Amino acid sequence: MVVFYFLHSRWPRRSVRNDPSWMNYTLMRYVIVTGEISGDKIGTALTVSIMDQDHKAEVYAMGGRALKHAGAVIVQNTTDLAVMGLTSLPKNLIQIRQAYHQLQSTINRIKPDVIIYVDFAGFNLRLGRWTKNKGYKNIYIAPPKTWASRAWRNKAIQRDFDLLITLFPFANDYFNSQGHYSLFLGHPLLDSLPVAPSNDQQNSILIAPGSRAQEIKSMMPVLSAFMRRSPQYKFLLSKVPGLSPTLYNAFLKGIANVTISEEPLQHLLPQVSMAIITSGTATLEAAIIGTPQVVIYKTSAINFLIAKRLIKSEYISLPNLLLNKSVVPELIQQDLTVEKLTDAIKALIDNKETIMADYTLIKEMYDQHNPSDSIATTIIDHMSQNK
Repeated sequence: MVVFYFLHSRWPRRSVRNDPSWMNYTLMRYVIVTGEISGDKIGTALTVSIMDQDHKAEVYAMGGRALKHAGAVIVQNTTDLAVMGLTSLPKNLIQIRQAYHQLQSTINRIKPDVIIYVDFAGFNLRLGRWTKNKGYKNIYIAPPKTWASRAWRNKAIQRDFDLLITLFPFANDYFNSQGHYSLFLGHPLLDSLPVAPSNDQQNSILIAPGSRAQEIKSMMPVLSAFMRRSPQYKFLLSKVPGLSPTLYNAFLKGIANVTISEEPLQHLLPQVSMAIITSGTATLEAAIIGTPQVVIYKTSAINFLIAKRLIKSEYISLPNLLLNKSVVPELIQQDLTVEKLTDAIKALIDNKETIMADYTLIKEMYDQHNPSDSIATTIIDHMSQNK
């Protein structure tokens, strides 16, 4: 939460109140649709910037506590909504359907000027089709990764969304090459990240097993075995607020060299010399902060087989995708073993200088100032030009 209050308290920004005609400004209603923790954080940063620039804005959202604290009216809470993998869908279908109908009802009632979708592709593509048929303006932040899989979705994206705002330069190039109206304005979650200290906390490793219960259950057996066999390290385990401590403690019995923390990852990464991170936005945060990392991922055999058939990309971690080469080690599915994890950690130590040089290239890609403000400004200007 501290990050977003800091965002809100920064230096003065562009605001409709700086325009002499602001009193004639029409009230704008925004709906922001998120479904997972990273999307909720992006939606939160965006809400702060929208309300700071458009003092008459009304923001409604499907999201969590952070969005509510930022000033959005929560019409559907997403705390328990995130779904991992196709095999998890049936047990969550009723909850997802209820959320979908709740959003439809809210949209019909408030008639927003624009609907802003953040990631959460399966849900948002369907809702976007419905809202476009109703005549609403749709903007997609972090659109589906069609550059990696399911390129057939591009047809629906182009039909149903008026503007795409991508979070990665290569994704922006891809979408524009496919005929979409796409912009890259930086990444809201990378704004004002801390920098890793020059004096590393030697022999300390951050363990970030993911943000969903199923990810944690898949990753922790190997991670806990690695911790047991590595008494020479101090471990800092990142716990997701809201998830039961039992989920973690079941794997940590008898491990003395581990501390559990609910602090945001961007606060934990500078405290360690290395990190083991489940694939996702956190891998980019580690690169920007400057923490060497091993990227891991493991899911059910069925999900993995399906993903393997769909995904065209050679890499899964953002540092490797951004530079299109192996910047940091990746251990996926059957490669995630204690032995290979031990070797990967040693490789981080041996190759730290090279990794830091590659991280510098990634930082240069994200040198935009206040990306959440830029995205909010773009959305407000886009709406004023397309009334």
